[in-house]
Amino acid sequence: MVMVLKASKREATRKYANVALRRTGCTPCVIYGKGEDSTPISIQTSDLTRFVNSGDLVVRVELNGETKDAVIKEVQYNTFMTSIVHADFNILHADQETSVTVPIEIKGMPAGAAQGGIISIELHEIDVICLPRDIPSKVVMDVRDLQLADLVER
Repeated sequence: MVMVLKASKREATRKYANVALRRTGCTPCVIYGKGEDSTPISIQTSDLTRFVNSGDLVVRVELNGETKDAVIKEVQYNTFMTSIVHADFNILHADQETSVTVPIEIKGMPAGAAQGGIISIELHEIDVICLPRDIPSKVVMDVRDLQLADLVER
């Protein structure tokens, strides 16, 4: 089930307006898409944080009674990484491919680990280009057949 985030259009976009907006419990955001104007919006910080922490990739943004499916392209945090200060949403179009970052899930224990090897995971997510209906929630990598000194490359 796709989460719905209710958004409001922002008229004031200056720094101090954004500070005041955050004090009311909202986060300044922007939503854009191919062939559409960039629109400054605000979303309740609690709802946005819940969505970001859910791990879901696609969200439905409701703005002025109209809903659009979108993905988060960028999330900016405060200095201490404790709260979201801004987010960018990219509108999805059913007939256009899009690039999304998808988490990688490692499955199994490598055979080489039983021989004293250590698994080193250096990539935790991967960029995928696909149609919106084909966006995977994750990419599963089965490593059970990896031997000592084996390497998986993109």
